[in-house]
Amino acid sequence: MIETKQAVERLDEILAVPGIDAVYVGPADLSITLGLPPGMANGGAFEEARVLIAKKCAEHGVTAGIHANASLAEKHAAAGYRMITISGDAVAIPVQAQADLKLARGAASGGKAVYG
Repeated sequence: MIETKQAVERLDEILAVPGIDAVYVGPADLSITLGLPPGMANGGAFEEARVLIAKKCAEHGVTAGIHANASLAEKHAAAGYRMITISGDAVAIPVQAQADLKLARGAASGGKAVYG
């Protein structure tokens, strides 16, 4: 995990550890340690760190990963991130459960909603 200012400062050391194949950026935590509000798309110091992490990972042959959302995926991929989380289970599970429930209720009633 690269989610602190200190981790960014020691990035070359971290990436040089034998067996490190990938790192993952936690944008909210990293933003907080950089003195910014938690978020996935802060500018300034966060943007500099985000770009630096991907660059250093490429130099060390380590896969760069980052937590994001779908609207940020292209930007992260362009910077060199190769593992990009675009959704989390706290969002995806309820959305999919609602879709499944709607489908099941419709199928059980011959296409008509059973519960209103």
